[in-house]
Amino acid sequence: MLGVRRARHEVSRPAHRRILGRYGFRHVLLWNALLCGVVLTVYGLFQPGTPPWVIALTILVGSIFPSLQFTAINSIAYADIDQADVARATSLASTIQQLSLGMGITIAGIVLHQVAVLRGHQGIERLDFLPTFIVMAVFSVASMALFARLAQDAAANVSRHRVAEAPAAPIEESSPSAPVSAKLPGAIAAAIKPSP
Repeated sequence: MLGVRRARHEVSRPAHRRILGRYGFRHVLLWNALLCGVVLTVYGLFQPGTPPWVIALTILVGSIFPSLQFTAINSIAYADIDQADVARATSLASTIQQLSLGMGITIAGIVLHQVAVLRGHQGIERLDFLPTFIVMAVFSVASMALFARLAQDAAANVSRHRVAEAPAAPIEESSPSAPVSAKLPGAIAAAIKPSP
């Protein structure tokens, strides 16, 4: 399984570069956070009778979105780092990533335990997992508020994304020979229009 995940990661890396180059960090991080939340909720819907191939296919497809999210977050972390500080930034980013993963697992365990307590039973049952996955999905969706604050061209030097510029409004040029009354509103123009 580890070999499959590593192979999938190597295959998906070029796709990640193309996606980031086409849509930019802001759009990718924003909407991919929503997709990650949807995928987490789907994981909670698995039943004992769900065919193994359906579970495997869902996990394989669903893992694309967290992989893209990690790639984007790890890449944007170095957007404004000088070359001399890359080594220290790599250590810091790696530490933060491991802490965030550990916190996610810890929070999921606490939520799962609390769901079991609220439902009034000692052990963990199958129905306890859906609320837990939903809570974790809410965390993913809530991160959209942070990514929405990014500029449209955030880390464009890394993603090579180009933001389309809004077309300039055309400038209307009036004829120099046109009378002043032609530029005024109709009622005023009629009132001052010279008589023949």
